[in-house]
Amino acid sequence: MIHALVAVASLGLVSLAFHPFDWWWLGWFAFVPWMAYHQKAERRGTGRALMLAYYLHYAYVLQWVGEVAPPAVWAIPLLGMPVAWLCAWICDRCVYRLGMSGL
Repeated sequence: MIHALVAVASLGLVSLAFHPFDWWWLGWFAFVPWMAYHQKAERRGTGRALMLAYYLHYAYVLQWVGEVAPPAVWAIPLLGMPVAWLCAWICDRCVYRLGMSGL
């Protein structure tokens, strides 16, 4: 659970680098908490936590879609979540079954 909070916090910092805040310099440091937490020990669920945070980030970044094409608002959750879970599954398998580096 804590790795999900760290991933969401890191992606929250990345989201601040985009409009309307435009704090671009946060993009350089946003992943430091996530990487520091996962470097200490091998943790399961790394890929799932990061993909969940990426999904939330892209849902935030693409919030303007509702103003431009209201029917496309349904495409983000319907298409984004299965793709995010597939990427998470691949990441977890690569890290823990094949012994690849988590970062």
